[in-house]
Amino acid sequence: MSFRALVLTTVAIIFAVDASLPHDKIVPLIQPKPITTSDKAALKYKPQLYVANGCSSFPAVNAAGKTNGGLKGTKGASKCGVSPTGSQVYGRSKWYKGDWAIMFSWYFPKGFHDRKASRRHDWASVVIWLDNPARKTQKILRVSLSISDTEYKKIVHIPPIFFAGNRGNMRYGNVGGRGSNSSVKVYHGTKTSCGSFLRLSQYEGEYQDLIMWNQLPNVSRAALEDPKNFGDARVPFTDANFDKSLGMAF
Repeated sequence: MSFRALVLTTVAIIFAVDASLPHDKIVPLIQPKPITTSDKAALKYKPQLYVANGCSSFPAVNAAGKTNGGLKGTKGASKCGVSPTGSQVYGRSKWYKGDWAIMFSWYFPKGFHDRKASRRHDWASVVIWLDNPARKTQKILRVSLSISDTEYKKIVHIPPIFFAGNRGNMRYGNVGGRGSNSSVKVYHGTKTSCGSFLRLSQYEGEYQDLIMWNQLPNVSRAALEDPKNFGDARVPFTDANFDKSLGMAF
């Protein structure tokens, strides 16, 4: 190998390594004030996330386009604790087959299958389907929750207990508290014979700063679009995947 080729190879390796940061060093973007009708609706319907097991959610990319390096898919939930910098929920919305779809996505540095750590990087998403974001009072038509990279579970009737601020007993159906009628509680977990999944939660979760696709810096969007940055995990809301994801969730 010539000296010039060696230098170019070394530089390429440095830039490749420099494209990501350790899983706990990514700083999330600050949630901006919503301006458009679609962004206001997204903030109104932003869900809570309750992590039962596996990894906590972490930010996937920072404002400079550096991506989360993730965690090796071994050693169970080791290093999967709460992100020291805070987390992020990513949003994107559009009309799809006559319904208004708002997708909310979370990133996890480690994926699980059959309750065992199985891969570096993971994503989960929920789609809130509305009749019209521009109406003064919108109606939730259904909720679709990811149960794998390519499958969603659809729920039409959402009992009050699954909305933020409401509490009660699932068995007896009694609900207390003056909760939300727009923000659902989402449960993230793992179980035998499948990977990580989402379902509606009766437990209170946490909110993360919401950043919409159109609010991301160009370098951050480009980093999310690059499939090499997230291994086998499919980013559900990129230009390449968003319509496909909505088709699975519809």
